Amino acid sequence: MFKFKLWHILLIILILVLRSSFIDHYRVSSKTMEPNFQVKQVIIVNKIKYNFLIPFINQALFKTQNPARGDVVIYRKPNTDIPLLGRIIGVPFDQISFNSEGWPIINDSELNIKYIKTTTIENRELKVFQFQISKDVSFNVLKMDIPGFNLNTKQTKVLKEDEYFIMADNIDFSIDSRMHGPVEHKNILGKIINVQF
Repeated sequence: MFKFKLWHILLIILILVLRSSFIDHYRVSSKTMEPNFQVKQVIIVNKIKYNFLIPFINQALFKTQNPARGDVVIYRKPNTDIPLLGRIIGVPFDQISFNSEGWPIINDSELNIKYIKTTTIENRELKVFQFQISKDVSFNVLKMDIPGFNLNTKQTKVLKEDEYFIMADNIDFSIDSRMHGPVEHKNILGKIINVQF
């Protein structure tokens, strides 16, 4: 019969601390980040990238780095413990607004958006666009092919010192900062560093 030894217990504690504060994995559970992340994919998260978290309770003790525009992150939905997956669109002091088609405008500058193709997913016709969010960062997004449809984009928001505007890549099929508002730095739990299929 197997008997636990002290080093077994210490190893288990070490693994739990590492998962709680340094690195963890999540399973993508919704379509909000399509086309870049698929349902059931496993993502690896660097939890110490932006905050040093107190083990086991996911509360930020201090900042380690600021998230950058374009980073894909796991964050806590404001006023809840629900973890969500999204992409940093706006950083502190940015002004975020939207044009009539629902595309974000950052600091009065429209993003460089290029049409890629039209695709059908579960009987929905969607267009794939490429966002150029900065000189070095671009990514693909999905948008429904319904003229004039946009999701809660009549707002203009100026971010405070510790706030970030986060959106999902499946623009019309997501819960993000357009609904729940900006996310404070302390609620950003980590940066996606790897995707496992």
